[in-house]
Amino acid sequence: MKFFMPHMDIPELRMFEEAYIPFRHNIYLTCDATTRKQRVQDRGRVTDRLEQYMIVHMNELYKWDGLCQSMVRGRAGWHIIDTTDITPEQVANQILELIENGNRAEK
Repeated sequence: MKFFMPHMDIPELRMFEEAYIPFRHNIYLTCDATTRKQRVQDRGRVTDRLEQYMIVHMNELYKWDGLCQSMVRGRAGWHIIDTTDITPEQVANQILELIENGNRAEK
């Protein structure tokens, strides 16, 4: 994060990989660049400074998203869900299915 946002007080990149709270299921939500921009427009006015910064630097954020996905793809306990063409309800159902399947596998 320091590379993309050097003036923001955000933890170092290694925190993403090493210091996250190790839940049984870690879900990484993503979407394509067009959908991300449309969702930002749909939200209207944003007052949070960090969100404003990210909106201004949307292209860099999308590159960051790709980097983060590459770090967790294929790692145990991590699941990437592309939300581009699905509803929030469908996202929730996918998460519940991952949890239910994980719990069945442990029995």
